Amino acid sequence: MKNLCSVAAVALCIAHMLPAAGAESDDELLNRIRLEREQSLERSKMERKRAMREYAASQRIQGPTGLKWIAIPTKDSAGRTVAYALSQGFVAQEVSKAWLRWSFATEQEIGNGIPYFSIVVLTAYRCQAREEATLQLYFYSEPNAEGIVVWKEVTPTEKASFVDPVPGSLSEVAMNGVCAALRRK
Repeated sequence: MKNLCSVAAVALCIAHMLPAAGAESDDELLNRIRLEREQSLERSKMERKRAMREYAASQRIQGPTGLKWIAIPTKDSAGRTVAYALSQGFVAQEVSKAWLRWSFATEQEIGNGIPYFSIVVLTAYRCQAREEATLQLYFYSEPNAEGIVVWKEVTPTEKASFVDPVPGSLSEVAMNGVCAALRRK
């Protein structure tokens, strides 16, 4: 009887040390917690995006209208495309301006967390000096400058900083296209 009680005691100890049938292992528990955390973060992100879009829609920010876009034949590995628009009566000057439209294949995010798919930019060019400056930015909720304007930034021409575009960048491609169009006018 004493041996039977000892065997039962050992079996009881072992049973308490082993996870119950259907219980999660440590790895399974950690994976479940990670998944729940990721899902919670994704829900928070989606809610923040929804709130940002609602706020932007309530502000009724207006972007430029009536622009006739001319495609610049380029697309990079990130799926970005660029087009420019020259307004009627546009002439080459020391500082010439053109609207650019940047459209992305995937959703992007402004530093403050606002999501967007495209940007319309008023850019000033000094074609002879090969310099550019950003004057106005309008961020859109949809590709190709469609949807609502979710954010805008404006810099007066006199306060703009002219810089050389990065060689081989889409900015340089855009500048080349705009400056070539100005030379043809």
